[in-house]
Amino acid sequence: MRSPAFLFLLPVFFVFHGYVENFRSIGFLDCLPLIAVYSAAALILFLGSRLLFKDAVPAALLSAFILSFYFFFGALHDALRIHHIILHKYSLLLPLFGLTTLLLILYLKKKHSFPRLPMFLNALLLIYLLVDGVSLVAGVGRTGTEAQSSYPQPPGTYSPCDNCPQPDIYFVIADEYVGSRTLQEIYHYDNSSLDSFLRGEGFQIQGVHPESFLFKGCKEDG
Repeated sequence: MRSPAFLFLLPVFFVFHGYVENFRSIGFLDCLPLIAVYSAAALILFLGSRLLFKDAVPAALLSAFILSFYFFFGALHDALRIHHIILHKYSLLLPLFGLTTLLLILYLKKKHSFPRLPMFLNALLLIYLLVDGVSLVAGVGRTGTEAQSSYPQPPGTYSPCDNCPQPDIYFVIADEYVGSRTLQEIYHYDNSSLDSFLRGEGFQIQGVHPESFLFKGCKEDG
């Protein structure tokens, strides 16, 4: 188990985890090319890191660190920005990553032995994959309204319209159009008129995220 398999389990977990969260929208076979690309990138990073280290484990650790930063950069950046931590600025975050990478290289060159860390990382990623596998099986088994949305709404959220002609449903997804709160806080743009107009037309904002911009409704005039 000292084998640095974690380096290649990492891209598999990253892609598979995304598939589990969106399995009703994408096919599993569509994920295989992405896994292949990320695995090839992991291999290239590993071969490049082997020029710095005599042992394969430090090379794999450095490669996994770089891959992890790439995979989870979006989540990290969003978390820093949402909590108003100054490190969310690219001018600070990217140099900090470079400095951390340099310090990690120096540490890995100084400390040559990692007897338990590869085993821990291998086991951790295998457990994560197992958990995602169980979540996938449970998700496939869901039926009815429980399976229709990834963001279940509290009871009483939906207001059926008994007088509307059937079917008369409009489902609007404003792709890459941020929510009104973000527009106000970052761009100082008041989007409330659009929200009010859509609510006046019988639409409802769906989704549990405070920045969701997802409207669904029924209009009586057809």
